[in-house]
Amino acid sequence: MNKKLKDMQKIVGKYMRRAILRCRFWGLDVLLKMLHENGRKYILIDTPVHGNLGDHAIILAQKMFLKEECGVRRIYELTQKEYLAGKAEIGLFVKKNDVLFIPGGGFIGTLWEEEENIILQILEQFSDNRIIIFPQTVYFEDSGHGRREAEKFGVAVKKAAHLYFFARDWRSYRFLLDKVGGNIEKYFYVPDMVTYNHFHKSSKKRKYILICFRKDKEKILKNQLIQAVIEKLEKEGFPVIYTDTVLERQVARVIRRHVIKGKLDEFASARLVITDRLHGMLFAAITGTACLALDNVSRKVSGTYQWLTYLGYIRCVEETIFDEALVREMLLMGSGVYKNQPLQKYYHLMRDVII
Repeated sequence: MNKKLKDMQKIVGKYMRRAILRCRFWGLDVLLKMLHENGRKYILIDTPVHGNLGDHAIILAQKMFLKEECGVRRIYELTQKEYLAGKAEIGLFVKKNDVLFIPGGGFIGTLWEEEENIILQILEQFSDNRIIIFPQTVYFEDSGHGRREAEKFGVAVKKAAHLYFFARDWRSYRFLLDKVGGNIEKYFYVPDMVTYNHFHKSSKKRKYILICFRKDKEKILKNQLIQAVIEKLEKEGFPVIYTDTVLERQVARVIRRHVIKGKLDEFASARLVITDRLHGMLFAAITGTACLALDNVSRKVSGTYQWLTYLGYIRCVEETIFDEALVREMLLMGSGVYKNQPLQKYYHLMRDVII
């Protein structure tokens, strides 16, 4: 028996003993597949199992992008739960020439600190690896705590010598340049990955106004104002449906595509979407649905909208001008056709960085 095979058996034996004893790590099948990969591995780590469908749509778009634009034949995915349950074991399967991809989204900063802390753990554990952070929003509150957290984040970023960071809005990009610093040539300003998504086809008849608003700490617009406008429209016979891009249950990766398709069909059936969710706006965009978008606390909605201004059926406005007349104007606009050709050069930039 050669030395390589003996080493493999030792690693698998050590891992399996731990996993069986603890009975809490779900990624054994992924690691066993990684074990048989002789060349460089491409690992998508810290993917969601929570109910935020925007984050799941990002994962689908990232995988599509890596295969179509970068020619990555095989992507090994480890969810956040898998990483947290078995991060010590995972480290045994990741070699220095492997590439790690951290999902895009809006969870770096003080709004979602538990999520950000996981990213910091990954950066520290795999600081010698090439790490790509897909398009993210970075938001640290303007306080003593926020500044301390931002400094901690900056230290971790600069320590990861082979880190490449994509920011999806200008504020985040400027934060990386001005506040984090270091090798600024590794920071890039590009669109949210869902803009790459082109798998959705729908022939749904457009029937209703779709309302999709946040219920968490990122919300700005007051419920009373929203409700007053909607009640007037309902009295005039406009059908109104309420939805969310966040489900109150977990979404396993095996059903991810099915769940996202169902949500996109819902958006494709609307005459108009009114939302303060970034991916409410993006789901409207890629389904060609007229959309009136309002901002959130971190301003990631307006920041991402800057990539969509060429789509006439999407508008992002200040909450101070939201009223019934604006909704009626958007209803008259009608649907459109999604095309992402104006963004192609940014996808090519990402491809050139990755490969």
